Amino acid sequence: RGFTNVLEAGKGEATAVACTCLQHMCKDKNIKEKICEAPGFLSLLARLIRVVKGDPMDMKVSSGKADGNSIDSPQTSEHSRRRLRQNFTQPHFTQPRTEGLEDHITKSSCAVLISLVRYCPNTPVISNHKELMEALFEVCLDVQSIINTSALEVVANLTRLPGNTPVLLEYERLLEVLVDRGSCASEVCRKWVGNAIMNLSNHEGTKHLLVTKPLLTMLSVCALKNGTSDQFSAVASLLNLANDPGNIIPITNTKNVLASLIHVTQSEDAPVKVRLLAFDVIATIGQWLQSLAGSCDVPEEIESDLLPSNQASGWQRWD
Repeated sequence: RGFTNVLEAGKGEATAVACTCLQHMCKDKNIKEKICEAPGFLSLLARLIRVVKGDPMDMKVSSGKADGNSIDSPQTSEHSRRRLRQNFTQPHFTQPRTEGLEDHITKSSCAVLISLVRYCPNTPVISNHKELMEALFEVCLDVQSIINTSALEVVANLTRLPGNTPVLLEYERLLEVLVDRGSCASEVCRKWVGNAIMNLSNHEGTKHLLVTKPLLTMLSVCALKNGTSDQFSAVASLLNLANDPGNIIPITNTKNVLASLIHVTQSEDAPVKVRLLAFDVIATIGQWLQSLAGSCDVPEEIESDLLPSNQASGWQRWD
């Protein structure tokens, strides 16, 4: 509760120290669950990772004016000031002064969140916390944020528990984040997006929510990026989606998806495992299309099981 009070106060160096302490405490897995369940803590993290100018949570370095909560305030006892300053000189603490308090607090807050989300029992709590999730999506889409990539890492880790998928897909901005960051120039961002989509597309019952034209188009583009981690995740995600017969029509109707898969199968520059995955996707699509054709009503006078006949047709051809 003491840390929460300091974070709520939002006063420069004290908040920086609290964030640093929490960052180190989160290395102990026995404490992670207790921190995550502390009343109001996740809401505070949501505010700390997206501090904006004019927000009352803005962290400012003391200007020297008297403030009862400031480290430089005359109202603070000499003993307390000495103890607090000593904390900054301990070897295991990073020095927030060197990079600015706001940046230090933002990075430390996100580091705490990453530590929490790597502990499986915490992920349902975080996934269901709307305020924190909306803050994460906002940071993910803000290319100027210093924790833009780290926020994507948090989202990707939330997808590791299959039970979180239905909850995560209820957030409208999730697909916006995946498409936007999956199309960016940063390979690190695309890696986290690819990992997230692989997990989300592997959950039965919600795959149909992912077969949107923007997301499928983004996957088809990533599938052509030879030698990158997002190439494998893109093709693997397409296979996950193709395993559901209800997704075949949207997949085949999206421009360049099949063309990209065929290109990958024929590309000598693509890794063997990626080419095999691409073959698998095409074969799976073909299987479902054949099953779809076989389920059609065939006129009684036609004797056919609708297997491929290799028969060609033409119009008024000259010999």
